[in-house]
Amino acid sequence: MKPPVQIVILYRHAKPLRHSTSLYCFLSLSLSLWRKKMYGARLEQQLYDFTRSLQDQGILDDRFDQLKELDKETPGLAVEVIAMFIRDADYGIEGLERKLFRSKPVLNYPKVTDLTHKLKGISASVGGCRVAAACSELRESSLAYNKEKCFSDFDVVKREYIYLREKLHQILEMERTIIAPYDTKKRRK
Repeated sequence: MKPPVQIVILYRHAKPLRHSTSLYCFLSLSLSLWRKKMYGARLEQQLYDFTRSLQDQGILDDRFDQLKELDKETPGLAVEVIAMFIRDADYGIEGLERKLFRSKPVLNYPKVTDLTHKLKGISASVGGCRVAAACSELRESSLAYNKEKCFSDFDVVKREYIYLREKLHQILEMERTIIAPYDTKKRRK
């Protein structure tokens, strides 16, 4: 790609500089900013493609798009919501594991149902449709008081959640890299 045309225009109309290094610094800074802008645009395209592929695989649904739309109005919102989801979902998975595998011989089915319902809700809020669907299955097994099915359904929930969490971490890294230049500008003001 060619450097932006404005650099050439600025150079032609600029007043003569006293030192040739000033011109070099000006052009280097402009070129550096242009490269960062191009890198950010490419990264945004990669993020878009990545989320589309996750949606095509059925891992995310249109609620993730809604979250991204809100992020346009409030930059950084998606990063905060995803980070909160991961924190809350980790806590939910840990709670379910504790109730299913570390409790007394008799399962507390109402508590498993409640925790599963909460995990389903927070998963759906970020568009984690496969985790939400797996939670629905676990909830049904818990309502039916089917201990063995609860164990097998929990394994599915946990596996789907770990996969979603891994993909959301990748999205977080991309989002943070895209936001970083804007965040630096805000701190300077």
